[in-house]
Amino acid sequence: ESGRLQLARWLTSKDNPLTSRVFVNRVWRWHFGKGIVGSVDNFGMLGDRPTNQPLLDYLAVTFMEDGWSLKNLHRRIMLSNTYKMSANYDAKSYAADPENNLHWRFDRRRLEVEEIRDSMLAISGNLDN
Repeated sequence: ESGRLQLARWLTSKDNPLTSRVFVNRVWRWHFGKGIVGSVDNFGMLGDRPTNQPLLDYLAVTFMEDGWSLKNLHRRIMLSNTYKMSANYDAKSYAADPENNLHWRFDRRRLEVEEIRDSMLAISGNLDN
């Protein structure tokens, strides 16, 4: 045996939550523009601390419990209150958290070309679901 199967089982075991934390953090960054852990490529001693450790742990545990379902992870994030927040500015919240690490608003981001195309097709009624 090459050991690949053993490595895969170790990486995805409940005794090794690092893999799911890293994966969840990358998906979070894809949706929000920045990860719960800012240094998505370095979860080690030199990396950033999570801005919300309980949230990261919750998402990682439920991701594993859902059988590593990426679809369920995307659904959980996109149906969250954080994802549904407005991008409006609030002076009081800005004073407490100017970098929006606690996600008191949804950061504005540029749309990707696929999102623009799909929106135009949906509005025109030509989107093939």
